[in-house]
This record gives sequence, structure tokens and C-alpha cells, in this order.
Amino acid sequence: MKTKQQLKPLCIIILAAAMALAAMPMTSIAGEGFSASPMIAGGAYHTVALKADGTVWAWGSNEHGQSGEGTATGVNPLGHVPVLSGVTSVAAGYVYNIALKQDGTVWTWGSNIYGQLGDGTSGEHSYRSAPGQVPGLSGVTAIAAGGWHALALKQDGTVWVWGLNNDGQLGTGNNMASSSPVQVPGLYGVAAIAGGDHHSLALKQDGTMWAWGANNYGQLGDATTLYRYSPVQVAGLSGVADLAAGSQYTLALKLDGTVWAWGSNENSQIGDSETDINSTPAQIQELSNITAIAAGEYHALALSQDGTVWLWGDQEFHTVSAPHGDMAHNPKPLPEYKPEPVAELSAITDISAGSEHSLALKQDGTVWAWGRNYEGQLGSGETARHRGSPQLVLGENGADFLNLGANPPFLKGDATRDGKINIQDILAIRDHIFGTKPLTGAALIAADITGANKIDIQSILSVRDYIFNSGASE
Repeated sequence: MKTKQQLKPLCIIILAAAMALAAMPMTSIAGEGFSASPMIAGGAYHTVALKADGTVWAWGSNEHGQSGEGTATGVNPLGHVPVLSGVTSVAAGYVYNIALKQDGTVWTWGSNIYGQLGDGTSGEHSYRSAPGQVPGLSGVTAIAAGGWHALALKQDGTVWVWGLNNDGQLGTGNNMASSSPVQVPGLYGVAAIAGGDHHSLALKQDGTMWAWGANNYGQLGDATTLYRYSPVQVAGLSGVADLAAGSQYTLALKLDGTVWAWGSNENSQIGDSETDINSTPAQIQELSNITAIAAGEYHALALSQDGTVWLWGDQEFHTVSAPHGDMAHNPKPLPEYKPEPVAELSAITDISAGSEHSLALKQDGTVWAWGRNYEGQLGSGETARHRGSPQLVLGENGADFLNLGANPPFLKGDATRDGKINIQDILAIRDHIFGTKPLTGAALIAADITGANKIDIQSILSVRDYIFNSGASE
């Protein structure tokens, strides 16, 4: 066993290396071999999932080729999306999908009526039933799918958009649609993006949030209901870690684990029983220690540090701890403004909300789904029954259950989200501080190991101390 005195020089070396290697990209020391973080994404009536091996799988409605396997039929069971490999992220729009590959290229498939596939074409009956690369777009680090428009974040902090623009959701200063990627003017230093039905969001590296597009319900959070064709800052909100956009409302997750909401409250989706519209952010008091948020059309989800899931908003196809989970003959329940835990779920590591269905990924890699199922988007092998409580998604050909690969639980200090705390986390925090690779969402919240609601040199020192103490106890 090493003593503390013996380990002190090692800790100094670790810290010095982390600071001195500021110009070195993480990939140069991350080790060999490719592994993606499993994730799920819900569209209007279909679902897309990413396995740890970088392959993509889809199920549900396929009228516009959303399943990506070369056909455009009514409903498809779970199936592998060919062509794609080395994928690091997926996103689902209303009836189309986006995938980001490890090499920074972006691939799309599904409906292309408004040019949301970004290939320079569009048309009333236009669609692509197999993935194709978005031309002229490289160096991308994040993707987001709005209802009928798409967003991409480049490594240089710029945002690129394409698709429908009738309400200014592209942020280009006008309402002209674009079937090819164009840069959002004047928007720099961006760390994360999100797309709603007709509005868009960006989180800057400084923790401020920006929005543009439709604002008829105050969903842009600028204290007005004026449509914005260029980005405007969300009023009075700072220290943001992640964001989500619903149909006509917006969610923000702060570094301190609180959730804030604004926009339409017609279905209680902003968690407030006293108002129909709120054009400025308001905290949802019932939620704390949250690490992820998801916005459906009129319902919302939050994931807590302890792996529990919270649900609120429209309950037409959802019931919390429903006694009759199949909902075959249930009357339409009233909206639930107060977030309630989904009792059947635990050990969850990722969440997603489709238009009217919800998804949760467990630590063991299994996927759970509930809500609307007319189009088979729950992956249950049937379309007749909606599900008011979570059910396991079936595997390929209905055999066994889908497994995306193990996903580690939330752990303070684990900025790389790999289930352990080591020098890689110091390097990730270093890159965030220097702005070379900003952290967002659960990774950013995990990096705040001190609980000071900021990421700075003290965060690195605290991770160093954790490594030191762990080594001393071996």
C-alpha cells in the first residue's frame, strides 16, 4: 500500500500534466478502440437507439423511411439501420432522423418535405429511406432535431441549421427555408443545441442560453411573445448545463440540478398550476438533483442523480403508476402539473420524450418505453395497446429484449461519464475550462465535484484529491 507522502508527487505530476497539455486533444490519450455512449431518441411516432458498438437501431412508424433500412412501409419492428457505423449520437425529428459519426460527419434519413435532410433537395413527397451524408458539413460535435428543421454544432462553437423556417427557427434573420446547412449569424461559443417544433435553442460556454423562432407562447423566454428571426438571450438565466425544447415550451437544467421552464402551460408542461403562459423562466420547485431533461410535445421528463425518472404534463397516453397499464379502455386523464416519479423505473441513465411516448435507458442497457403506441413506437411487438407504465422494448425479431450496452450511473467527479474517476476526468475538466471541449448536461454537473455551481481549478484539485485518497486506501 502506498502512503500519502509517496503519492503526493504523483498527484502534483497529474495536475501539472493536466494544465501543461491544454493543447492536446482528448482523443490522443483516451486509448484505442471505439465505444459510443448508448442513447435513445423519440420522434413523433418512431424511436431511434444507439448501441455501445456505434450501430443504430429504429422501430415504429416508417411511412417516410424513418427506419432507415431502405423501405417506406407503414410500421416497422425493431431493425438495424444499415450503412451507419461509428455513430456517437442520434436525434429524432417529427418524421426524420439525424446521426453524428465519430469522424464529425452528419447523416440523415426520413421525410424531406422541407429540406430537413440537408442534402440540397426538398419536396412534398420527398423522403430518403436510407441514411445519406449531409454534404459540406464536417467537424460537427453535436446534433439536434426540431420538428421539421435540424441543427448541428461545430467544434469551433458555431451553429449550422437547415429545413423549415416559417417562424424563423433557423435563426438566419429571415423566414426562408434552406435545404442545405447555413450558419446562424452572430452566434459563437456554443456548447449545446436543441430544437423544438418551431423554435431553437443554444447554450453558450458561459452558461447563458439563447433562443429564436416561434414565440407565441413565450417559449423563447425573453419576456415577450414576439417571434425572433435571430437569437436572443433568455432573460435572467445563467449557469445552465443543458436544455430541451418541446412543442411550444422550453426546459433548462442548471448546474445546481434545478429545472426551469417557460412557454405554453396548456397541458401543465411547465410544471405550474397557476398560469397558461409564462414568457420568462420559472423554477419547477418539485425537482432537485436532476442530471437530464427531455421535452415531448406536451409532456416532460427529468432524470435524478439517483436514477429515478420524473414525469409531468399531458397524460393522455401516460399515467404515473397507472393501475391499468395497457390503457385500452381508460378515459383521458387530466394533465399533471406537478412532477411525479415513475414508480416502475430505477437505475436509469438516459431519457427521451417523443411526441406522445417516453423512453428510459437502464444501467444494464435495457430500454423501457411507455405512452402512445398506435405506430409501434414502444417496440412491444404490437400497435393496438398504449402503455401507461414502462415496458421492456423487445429485441430483433421479437426475441428477448433490446440491449444497447451497459451505461454507468451518475457519479460526481466522473466528467467523462465512464463510471470511474481518473486522470481522464481531470483532462476533461481542463478542456472545459480552456474552452477546447465544453462539457454539458450530466457530464458538466458531474464535473462540479465541489458543489460550488462552477467549474474551475478547484474542480480539478478536488478530482485530484479523490484520486489521491482512493489510491491511499488501496
